[in-house]
Amino acid sequence: MSKTIGPLMRDIKTKICTDLGMMDIIEDDNGMELLVDGNIISLDLSVDSVYKHIWNPNHGDTPMIVICRLQGLDGEATRSEERRVGKECRSRW
Repeated sequence: MSKTIGPLMRDIKTKICTDLGMMDIIEDDNGMELLVDGNIISLDLSVDSVYKHIWNPNHGDTPMIVICRLQGLDGEATRSEERRVGKECRSRW
């Protein structure tokens, strides 16, 4: 876990928005999606859990790549949304 960003995926989104000067999207949970290994990730999940349960099984101990996507820019989401990880993992879409 990054000690400078915060424990949640929401903190990663906030960092991206701040760095890019996209302040209007910070409070809008639907304005930007975060994708990890082809899955839309819920902003309420911890970075540690996403790394352990979604990234690590396919990529090992490499740094996790997080892709940000502005919703609606490329059409509707076609990927599953991970709302929980581990034993309780289920998809929203």
